[in-house]
Amino acid sequence: MIFPHDTDAEERLAAIAVLSCRGADLAYDRGVDGEHFHTPRLGRIYQAAVDCPETDPDARRAAIATAAGEPEGALDQLERLERISICDDSGHYARRVLETAQARRRIDELLGGLEALIGPFQVEVAG
Repeated sequence: MIFPHDTDAEERLAAIAVLSCRGADLAYDRGVDGEHFHTPRLGRIYQAAVDCPETDPDARRAAIATAAGEPEGALDQLERLERISICDDSGHYARRVLETAQARRRIDELLGGLEALIGPFQVEVAG
């Protein structure tokens, strides 16, 4: 079973947060945090960007990469994110990330209810 996700929105929202303190603040104010991301690495990068006080672009990129837990790998990911053609529409991407996170949560609740009725079962997750 593949759970709902929107990789495009996650990549763009993470890129907006990395590139813009304002974009990070706007998305965070809409209620998005790193746990809403289906892709854990993008969630860590997004959360590091939201929590980063740096405004200088180079210092910000280095601080985010370090905070994401894998400096070299995160830097590679950040460089790829920065090449994505983005507009500062963090509200749109925040909504998409939240909607898919809510869908995953609903599925988890339904599966839990089903398990309570019929007993334990295993769901295979592609990925």
